[in-house]
Amino acid sequence: MRGRVKAVINDIDGFFAKHPDIPYSIFVTRWCRDAVAAVRRFLLDTAAQHADEIVRVHAMGGTGTLFEVVNGVMGLPNAQVAAHPFGHTNTFLRFFGHAGGRHFHSMNSQVFSGTTPMDAMLCGRNYGMSYTLVGLEAEAHASAEELIERGIPIDVSRHFRAAVHILERKYLGQPFDITLDGTNLSGHYISIFIANAPNYGHSLTPAPEARPNDGVFDMYMVKYALKHTLLDAMNQYVHGHYQKVPQLVSHHQGQVLKISSPQLMRLNTDGEAYASYTMNYSILPNAIQFVAPSGANGTQHQTRGDALRG
Repeated sequence: MRGRVKAVINDIDGFFAKHPDIPYSIFVTRWCRDAVAAVRRFLLDTAAQHADEIVRVHAMGGTGTLFEVVNGVMGLPNAQVAAHPFGHTNTFLRFFGHAGGRHFHSMNSQVFSGTTPMDAMLCGRNYGMSYTLVGLEAEAHASAEELIERGIPIDVSRHFRAAVHILERKYLGQPFDITLDGTNLSGHYISIFIANAPNYGHSLTPAPEARPNDGVFDMYMVKYALKHTLLDAMNQYVHGHYQKVPQLVSHHQGQVLKISSPQLMRLNTDGEAYASYTMNYSILPNAIQFVAPSGANGTQHQTRGDALRG
C-alpha cells in the first residue's frame, strides 16, 4: 500500500512539475474521516488569504475517500471536487460508465476539465453523493467490506453469501416509521435503499432511475419473504429489475425523508457504517461542483465498473 501511495504522489509531482504556475498540496489520510477536517481547514485557510480563489479538491481513493472530501467541502464557497478511481468500488464514478473510466484516471482531464453541478444527500449530520443503505443491505455491505479489508476479492456471489449469513441469523426485518415528502410509507421492511446514483459495490445497480443531478433521491423498500424467495427477489432488485418483483420491492422518489424504528437501524452512507433509532434525509440540489471530464458522460444503466476500479 505504501508503495502504491508513493507511486501516486510521484505521478502528481511529475504532472505539476510540467505546470509550475498551478499551486498544489498533497495530504495523505491516516485514519477514517481524517480528510474531512484536513480539507475543511485547507479551504478555510485559503479563503482567509485569497477570498476569490477557486480550490479544486481531488479525492484520490474510493467511495469512502470521496465521502470524506464531500463532507469537508460542504457549505464552503469556491470549492470543486474531482474524484480519481483508486478505491475498491468507486461507486459514484460508475454513473459515468465504463467508457468514461480513462478520463477519471487522467490527471490532465481532472485538472483542466470544467465542472457540473451534482446533488448531495444530507444524511443526519453526514453528506453523501451516492447512497444510504438501511437494514439487511447495510449489514451485508459491512460483511463484504470485512472481506475486502482481509484482501479477499468481493463479487456479487460473496455479497449474497453475506446476505444469506445474516438471514440465517434470523434477521426478519423490522418496523419502520417512514414519511417521504409528507406521505406515510410506514411498514415492516427488511431493507431500504436511498439512492442518489444508480449503483453501489462492484457491479450492483439497484436504482436504475436514480440520477445525481435531478433534484430528488430514489428509494427502494424491500419487504420480507421466505429466504429463497427473498434471495431470488433481491437478485432481481440489485441488478435493476425490481419491477419483476412488485410484491416485494416498491420504488418512490422524493426530497425529504424521515425514518425511525423502535429497533436499532443499521445504516451505511457511501461506505460509512453507523447506527441509529432515527434518521432524517434530504436532497441538496446542485450542492457539489463536480469535475466531469469531457467524454465521461452519465449513463442510464451501468452494470460494469471495471474501468473505474483501482
